[in-house]
Amino acid sequence: MDSSIAPCLSAVTPFMSDLQIQLVNQIDQGVSYREIYWTVLRMARDLRDLGEDVVQFDPDIILDAFSDYTSQREMMLLLHSIPRPVLRSIVMRMVAHDFWERDSESRKLLYDAEGPGAYIASVSVVGRDGCGWSIAENSQIVTYLEQYAHAIDLKEKDEDHYGGSPYSDDDVAAFRVSEEIDKVDDTTTEDSQSQNFSMPRFASSSRKNKSRHVWQLIALLKKRDDPNAPQKEPCKQCFCMVGNSDDGLLVSCLKYAGFEVQDTIVPICKAWRIDHINLSEILLTVLAGSLVSVGGLNVKQPGTKSEKNPPSDRAFEGCRLHVWRGNPWFEENLVHSYPQMKEYIDAESELGQSSQADLEQLFERVQYAETKDDELMRFLAFEDSVEDYAEDSVEDTNEQPAGTIPDRTRTRYASV
Repeated sequence: MDSSIAPCLSAVTPFMSDLQIQLVNQIDQGVSYREIYWTVLRMARDLRDLGEDVVQFDPDIILDAFSDYTSQREMMLLLHSIPRPVLRSIVMRMVAHDFWERDSESRKLLYDAEGPGAYIASVSVVGRDGCGWSIAENSQIVTYLEQYAHAIDLKEKDEDHYGGSPYSDDDVAAFRVSEEIDKVDDTTTEDSQSQNFSMPRFASSSRKNKSRHVWQLIALLKKRDDPNAPQKEPCKQCFCMVGNSDDGLLVSCLKYAGFEVQDTIVPICKAWRIDHINLSEILLTVLAGSLVSVGGLNVKQPGTKSEKNPPSDRAFEGCRLHVWRGNPWFEENLVHSYPQMKEYIDAESELGQSSQADLEQLFERVQYAETKDDELMRFLAFEDSVEDYAEDSVEDTNEQPAGTIPDRTRTRYASV
């Protein structure tokens, strides 16, 4: 949220795409959320290039959420429900840096943790005020993860391997490191007394390529390697994930490397409709760049939660009231994007009904008015074209056979 930290590539902010930099600049310049939405849509479209990099990834699920008429309206509202400073923090990947203190003033910009919605979790190092690890420390973490991935690959290649087979010293060392990482948070893991090694705990459950997500994480960490950047300065950007995802391997590896890890978990979006649960997860995944192939810890497709056994209507209504009436920023963001709303809100106030005003109804009235404005503009354009056609017909009467519509006029009329 600190606007003094510029949106650019550096040792402390090594993960910034061109669109993320553009979006942060728009946020800082006070651009309306209505305009910001189209930059977010471009970020979503960029995910089409990920292909098979993410397990069971279908980019159409994300694009449909931003492009379908009904989903687009709800996605627009969810975006407006995020305070501008919090939006900046998410896009800058600095959630841990900005919210690590539980009693800080910045946390007053967050919703409560009650009810359905979407949250962001970020990993930092204790004692570093929400920052992560340095480039120098990063190389050791990568080495441990490479050994872990190697152990998975070895076990997948030879699931029937039992003691006595020719594992090299490096292979045995990789298995030993994987066992130590697995034991960090699971004391039930036992060391292999022989070379009868078990599949590492964080291997994928897929039938093949069980280490793919580990190699993706390694590739992500290696992006920080910059010999020209300060090697010992902790990174202010920390890896994050949206919703429930498995960051256990990274956390266990950090602990094995001697770090005390701090998880910062913050609620960002409230859901007041059943479809908001998946839509908010998709929105935050795009904003935070939380897919592992982009720069986060999510390895699974966002927006696929089952709608069976949904929260109660009372829970949804509580979230709606909390968002629409409980905080000032939602109304401020909407009025900034839709100035007409201010007229409706002022009218409600003049009638002495400000406490009863329902922002959702006002927003629907604004959209209705805009639709009517669009229809009126199209009608006026049609009327103008008819008048032009009549004038052109008179001018061209002596130049073409009777009953012939001039080509120029026919084209203009047909385009209306």
